[in-house]
Amino acid sequence: MKIFLFPSDYFNRKKVDPVYEEQFACIQSAGFATAVTSLESLGSGSLKILPILESGSKVVYRGWMLSPLDYERLVNLVESASSSMLTSKTEYLATHYLPNWYPLIADLTPETKVYSLNDNLESELTKLGWERFFIKDYVKSLKTSVGSIIREPSEIETVLVQMQKFKGIIEGAYAFDRLKILCLKPRSVIL
Repeated sequence: MKIFLFPSDYFNRKKVDPVYEEQFACIQSAGFATAVTSLESLGSGSLKILPILESGSKVVYRGWMLSPLDYERLVNLVESASSSMLTSKTEYLATHYLPNWYPLIADLTPETKVYSLNDNLESELTKLGWERFFIKDYVKSLKTSVGSIIREPSEIETVLVQMQKFKGIIEGAYAFDRLKILCLKPRSVIL
């Protein structure tokens, strides 16, 4: 049996996280089984999947990105129920961190440079001379506060402070995508 596993609501662990309600309902209406789990419990040892998995189930995780350790914990929980994940830990890690997947699609995505946590980022960005920069760590960008796009290398420190504040940890290192401003010529319209 294939089961789609979603994060639960923070305040009611028997319900799906409100962000995923529409997807959850859609999957159910398509005839697939669904379950929820509290991601906040991943490190506590009290992680449960509701409803309990049937032995031999194939689990598809549909939720927030997890750290490698948390994904491993989820895999272990599923395997302890005599079931398996559709995406193995090895497959998850192969697509989770930017250095693992970027070389495979470098010709299809914006130019990206990676710098360590100890590099002088303002100096490195100045050397690049790009118009704009999109900042993230190996996993994701800052989607709140000042956001992840800067025009001047001198703005980098503000973004880094906010990333640390809102993300809690920086995964891997820093990655910068080159953003280009595209100017499109208007087309003639024939009425």
